[in-house]
Amino acid sequence: MANSEEVDEKPKIPFRTRFHAWWIGVDPEDLIEDNDDDVVIEEKPEAIHIDPEPEEPKEYWNPDRIDFLTRLWGGEDQDEIITPGGLDYTLMLAKPMALDSTKTVLDLAASLGGGTRALAKEFGVWIEGLEYDADLAEKANELSVKYGMDRRAPISSFNPEKMGLKDARYDAIIMRESNYLYKRKDLVLKQIYDALKPSGHFMMTDFALKSQSSPDNPDVAKWLDGFKEKPMLWSMDEYKRNVVKLRMNLHVHEDRTDEYRIQALTAWADYVGTLTKEDLTRDIVNQLMEEAQSWLRLIRAMESGEVRFLRVHATKGGESIL
Repeated sequence: MANSEEVDEKPKIPFRTRFHAWWIGVDPEDLIEDNDDDVVIEEKPEAIHIDPEPEEPKEYWNPDRIDFLTRLWGGEDQDEIITPGGLDYTLMLAKPMALDSTKTVLDLAASLGGGTRALAKEFGVWIEGLEYDADLAEKANELSVKYGMDRRAPISSFNPEKMGLKDARYDAIIMRESNYLYKRKDLVLKQIYDALKPSGHFMMTDFALKSQSSPDNPDVAKWLDGFKEKPMLWSMDEYKRNVVKLRMNLHVHEDRTDEYRIQALTAWADYVGTLTKEDLTRDIVNQLMEEAQSWLRLIRAMESGEVRFLRVHATKGGESIL
């Protein structure tokens, strides 16, 4: 009988290696490297999977999830941004709209309000934030109150099909990655047009299909199946036609998929790279894997070439000037 000291133990695989292997679809053993600085989880490999039946369901926008998302997308500064690109990307999108302290702005995808408040601070504008998710809107407005910005950057929830916006009220409207979720995208755009002042700016980013047949792609179908209510995306051409149909001056209609994809992948790599052994509680790992599964489906859909990240910049007017 062999001495127990001579039996080779299976090496413990660092979490970052295991996560990377799962992300790219290979066996963790294929990526093992000698790295004494990496983090090793002592638990069994099953610990990196989601618990199918959590002991006590949490509200969707619970503090742990918000903390995870702000750390993932906002970095160590925790700047209350929960979308790729952080504050820098939101401010970059806003620059062509020539904002200043005389302008009134509407943020139609306020989310947690980090970008809304940043626009108010950076450009001195009066800005209203609208967020579709009522619970998230409430939390976002609480932060505006906390920072003394409840008058300059208030945030509330809204119905996309009946927003109740005043005609010709806003100098600029910005909308990030949300219109694809709404059934009546044409109605949303019409309300935006009516709410803009003459020559007012509209800046939008959204997910769009390459063509009408794109949902037939397996990676796209898998991404869409991950939603509770499957969204019906427009193609890039449909967006162009509908913006021009409203008699808006279409300045920019471009595919920024590669840029967005790199932003997302970089944020995930940076986040996982900062994890310490103390961070890797079961709750955090379960949260990480749940979010990662959703984002992996989107990344794969983008890599198929059939889902694109679209940026549109238009002004209220009468013809396309692309």
